[in-house]
Amino acid sequence: MVNIRAIFIILYFFTQITSSNAESTHTFYEDTLEIITKKNNYLFNIEIADNNILRSYGLMRRKKLEDKKGMLFIYPNSRKVTMWMKNTLISLDMLFIKKNGRIVKIKHNAIPLNKSLINSEEKVLGVLEINAGVAKLLNIKVGDRINYKLFK
Repeated sequence: MVNIRAIFIILYFFTQITSSNAESTHTFYEDTLEIITKKNNYLFNIEIADNNILRSYGLMRRKKLEDKKGMLFIYPNSRKVTMWMKNTLISLDMLFIKKNGRIVKIKHNAIPLNKSLINSEEKVLGVLEINAGVAKLLNIKVGDRINYKLFK
């Protein structure tokens, strides 16, 4: 006769192992970048989302983002990008960045948990997400530049 309790214990441990493996794929590495505006330069500590798993996970389920921090989504080549705020609990500014480092679009105050699509409208190589309101506070505009090793 099959021991149901033993089966549940095995299933429990299996789900714990596969769950911890899934979480390890959400490990972002950290770096810094500089936002160069007409009047000032600002240094940000960033997490890098440079593969499909990390880009799909992004800042989801985070309850806060520290000051002068952000997440840089990096794509393997320039493309039109579509983002959304599903499962994202904090409001964000999204800076869409061309391969030359120029900001071509800013989405201010993206609404938490909103499933509306946010399009880059142009081909971009990256998207920087920072706390909502920071782009206006620091006077970051379309045409300003991101200084990071990816952008030439």
